[in-house]
Amino acid sequence: MSALLTRDSVAACVRRILAQRIPADVGHLREDEPLVGEVLQLNSLAVLSVLVELEDELGVQFTDDVLVGRWFETVRDLIDIVLTGAPDGR
Repeated sequence: MSALLTRDSVAACVRRILAQRIPADVGHLREDEPLVGEVLQLNSLAVLSVLVELEDELGVQFTDDVLVGRWFETVRDLIDIVLTGAPDGR
């Protein structure tokens, strides 16, 4: 991994990537914002796409043992998975 990732830097990246999928400017996405709700309408393919973008942009790699059986319900879930894939960023 190229740089130490902090929760704040990961959260900013996750929010930026998600904001690209929102048709209107809704301002700041909260960590408890549901991935399928009034603001975000992500299906499983869209969540997978977000995970791939996060891997590429942040230089993390999500292993099967981290992903299998994992549910992504909120923005926080995406932030947490990145931090799980980046143990030195905790």
